[in-house]
Amino acid sequence: DQKISKRPLLHAPIASPRTSSSNPKIIYVSASSPFISVVKRVRIYPVAIEARAAGKLSLEGRDQRLLKGIERGVNSIGGNGGGKRDKEVLIKGTGKAIEKVVSLAAW
Repeated sequence: DQKISKRPLLHAPIASPRTSSSNPKIIYVSASSPFISVVKRVRIYPVAIEARAAGKLSLEGRDQRLLKGIERGVNSIGGNGGGKRDKEVLIKGTGKAIEKVVSLAAW
């Protein structure tokens, strides 16, 4: 008696939403992944990216420094497209999961 088993797909470890912008934000989807769960996972990454772009702002000290920090955050979030590569979230799926990935992209 022989048992047939599927070969697991090898991929990099899943990056935390709070990791640096140099790490690619990849979400792996399987055919059995619930649709809404994947949508929630995808929505977490842009929020963390915006928070990281704004940086830490403190109300202590001079108002000028606070205003410059806010301006820097606004410029980096809604800027002229510079640094767009680190603002993307990739969704990957193979085989039967391709249909789910396409439906997520259309949604």
